[in-house]
Amino acid sequence: KLNKHGENIIGRIDMSIKTLAEDNIKEITEGIIRDMESHDMTQPFVPKWITNLHMNVDGYQYTGWNQFHLNYKYGYSTPIWGTYNQWNKIGLHPAPRSGRPLWQPMTFKTEDKKTGKEKIIQRFKAVAIHSIDHVSGDSKVIEDLRDSLLNRINTATEYTQVESIDKQVSRLDAKITHGSNRACYIPSTDEIMMPQHTAFKKTESYYSTLFHEITHWSGHKTRCNRTLSGSFASNDYAFEELIAELGASFHMAKYGMLHTTRQDHVHYLKSWAKALRDKPDALRSACKYASQSFFYIRDVTNKIDSKEQVAV
Repeated sequence: KLNKHGENIIGRIDMSIKTLAEDNIKEITEGIIRDMESHDMTQPFVPKWITNLHMNVDGYQYTGWNQFHLNYKYGYSTPIWGTYNQWNKIGLHPAPRSGRPLWQPMTFKTEDKKTGKEKIIQRFKAVAIHSIDHVSGDSKVIEDLRDSLLNRINTATEYTQVESIDKQVSRLDAKITHGSNRACYIPSTDEIMMPQHTAFKKTESYYSTLFHEITHWSGHKTRCNRTLSGSFASNDYAFEELIAELGASFHMAKYGMLHTTRQDHVHYLKSWAKALRDKPDALRSACKYASQSFFYIRDVTNKIDSKEQVAV
């Protein structure tokens, strides 16, 4: 598409979004490192990484880095987004220059130079999405979309939130033993050990810890198959701990509850910061694995829900 001067407008917009995407990656990573390195280790760490689950106009929840990025950079926006075409399809129109980057996977076929065989590679392209806050058109369509998609869990009482979580966790068929003096997941026995509920000062602290361990549990070779054999203080161990923290953030956001890093894990902050300095892409990789865990657990419990409904 050309403007009156013969310039390629679409190409210019794409380049602008690509630049914004690259700038955001750098800014987010530097911000996370700064927060971790400057944190007072004697105080609780509240990582407001994922506080809401952002979605597109069809109700599809974004995954991995896209979910993290939208929360960290644009968490103040209503968590409903769409591309220019998605909004136009339902008669709504995004405001000029309101686009924010979304990483869209692109699959390519290429020849392996060593073997000469065809192989498939995946890369990511930054495309523009627009918040429902920045679209115009039929106000009833906009309000109906808000009402139908927004998660109302934040208006629920703590009691109903806890009921919902306990119901979901019970359907995982995970072996969870309470009464331990510390929380941990033991891969060799595939068991989660938890202190009693009363050992936690806040409800959020108990469930943040539980979802942290459940995220580890999901990494078992029969589930999401992550590396869980790293020795204490190793890079693999620290990376898995970061995945578990992000996974807990996803789950707590689903129930409208604030995630808090437990005090005995605060000392990991500096090792996570070092890992991000050594390998800036580690944060996006951790987001990817945490997201896989979250959706694995969600899908398992949804299947059980469906089976129960059919039985009824």
